[in-house]
Amino acid sequence: SQVQIGQMLRLLEQTPAVKSREADVRQALLSAIGPDGRIDLGEASRILVSQGLTSFQVQAALAEIFGRTGFDVIVAKDGTLQLSARTPGAQLPPWINAVAPPRVPTSLPVIAPAPGPIEVLRPLAVGTPTPVNAFVLGSGGELTPIAAGTPVPADAFVSEAVSVEDVVQGNPAEIAEVLSDAAPADAAKLLDAVAPKVAAEVFEEMAPEKAADVAESMEAEAAAPIVDEMAPEVAAPVLAEMSPEAAADVVEAMPAEEAAPVVDAMPVSAAAEVVEAMSPEAAAPVVEAMPAPAAAEVIDAMAPVAAAPVVAEMPAPAAAEVVAEMPAPAGAEVVDAMPAVDAAPVVAVMAPADAAPVIEAMPAADAAEVLEVLEPDVAAPIVDAMDPAAAGEAMAEMDPAAAAPVIAELPIVEAAPIIAEMGAAADPVLKELPPAVAAALKEAAAV
Repeated sequence: SQVQIGQMLRLLEQTPAVKSREADVRQALLSAIGPDGRIDLGEASRILVSQGLTSFQVQAALAEIFGRTGFDVIVAKDGTLQLSARTPGAQLPPWINAVAPPRVPTSLPVIAPAPGPIEVLRPLAVGTPTPVNAFVLGSGGELTPIAAGTPVPADAFVSEAVSVEDVVQGNPAEIAEVLSDAAPADAAKLLDAVAPKVAAEVFEEMAPEKAADVAESMEAEAAAPIVDEMAPEVAAPVLAEMSPEAAADVVEAMPAEEAAPVVDAMPVSAAAEVVEAMSPEAAAPVVEAMPAPAAAEVIDAMAPVAAAPVVAEMPAPAAAEVVAEMPAPAGAEVVDAMPAVDAAPVVAVMAPADAAPVIEAMPAADAAEVLEVLEPDVAAPIVDAMDPAAAGEAMAEMDPAAAAPVIAELPIVEAAPIIAEMGAAADPVLKELPPAVAAALKEAAAV
């Protein structure tokens, strides 16, 4: 008996709540030795609780034991712990009594590994007619089918095979508490076996950092439907706790219209990191599905060189709305980081009053490249809305053959101040204009 207790204590020594009270626990386990000389875990659990350990601490202690014996611990609907053999034919150490005799109804039943969908065993009360999927649990952990309709005898432990989802469903808080203390990979394996809606209920009960660890241990394609089932304001902190790369994989695996509210609910800095980690092709639909002010905040928080490809992948009207919501200097940095051929369609659909400050905030040479791609009748209202000095500087950088049609679209009174600001660079532009127009502009500019 002392050897058996020593084996159990060595397995438990990493559980702080037990280690700090080794003497009390040793005495409790000694008193739990059954008539067959083996430790009765159900009795030991009750005694440990009476010693002041919480039921969760006892669960953690027992999980520590079975984590070293080839079995996983799962909580059943009735609150009892159940064991899951990791490999077919796994046997418990002979010094552990996991059979539930009638006098100890809360002892741990063994869960049989299932060839198909994961199944667990749920104990049946004595006298209950057995269903078609019932088994008798032998003292060595072996399972023997029992005929359907047979009353459960008093001298045998009979369990019904049920799905893991049936165990998890309806107990999200309890399952969340247990999984929070489990290895993330083990928790991921369990939640991966249930419907996303059921797993989402468990995630919502877990601390964000714990749920994030579990989500990172799952394939993105498995985690995405779970996150999709969660309320955005609850899912957002989970994604924010994940690495940007892992969160990006999950977001990319979600429909854009479902991912957008989650990204929108994240802190802006965290959302920006996730969008940056996504491919531009995948990020663009998500940003597009967000409200423009929120999308603008996220794009603004990104490095311009990372934001530009995302904006370039968006439809021009949606991209223009986002850029218009940004402070002009920030919007200018993003537009400036885009190739002129991609930036021009965005600027073209912006209201001139919104586009002008963005073009003004760009380096003159880069602004000139964008203006040159625009049709003259589109570029002219933007130039007209700009400060004449900034407009003159940008127009001076343009090819005269491209600048002249833009000037020609403007009324003389509006074009003259720009010509005046261009200085010597205006001469080749004026030469491209009809003589009468050029003369009128020279005269007005001089005035």
